[in-house]
Amino acid sequence: SRVLLVKFNTPTDISCPGENTFKRMGKYRTSVNSFFRFFIFLNIVCTHIQAQSSEYHPGIEISAGAGTIIYQSAFATENFTGFELNATGAMAGPVRWQAGARCWLKPTLPEVFGRILFNQQSGAWSPAAGIEIGATAGPEFGEGSQLLRETRMALLKEAGPFYLSGYIAPLSFRWGDTWRVSAAEINVGTHFKNIGRTLRVYVNLFSLSRTL
Repeated sequence: SRVLLVKFNTPTDISCPGENTFKRMGKYRTSVNSFFRFFIFLNIVCTHIQAQSSEYHPGIEISAGAGTIIYQSAFATENFTGFELNATGAMAGPVRWQAGARCWLKPTLPEVFGRILFNQQSGAWSPAAGIEIGATAGPEFGEGSQLLRETRMALLKEAGPFYLSGYIAPLSFRWGDTWRVSAAEINVGTHFKNIGRTLRVYVNLFSLSRTL
């Protein structure tokens, strides 16, 4: 009689398909935490800057600019360009309020936001840093492949419309008492619900402001 021997090869390394995804999510949360640490440090620096020019009493400042936003979730990335319009006014000392809206070039609803800013002036240089809270319709990701599509859409719906972000404007300069020009304003944040599950980075490439 003959005996048939069958050998089964058992893999020694079995990994979960979502393992790399969770690693990426961990990196996103680390990036957000690092940004907020830098943001807090910049706030401390800004509050200790001593103005080297004459004291400035601002009125309402109207600003218009253009920028781009990048949305990153666990399973998708999207970016699009738009325009921002906001108004800024004084509160107390270096603290200022700001409210505005952004409209995107692609067909999606605009978003509205409010900020509390710490703003100081040293010569013509007028940097600012602050906290932004807003409401957005969120990105409209393409459907892509069917793999993990339902999971991705569920994660986006769970994020909700409200977000929190840190804001810095390191390249902001006043031109007299009326005009301000700014470039590379950076806004990094995440949605309130399930913080860290989505990452949004908005860069206002250029803006021009006028004090009324």
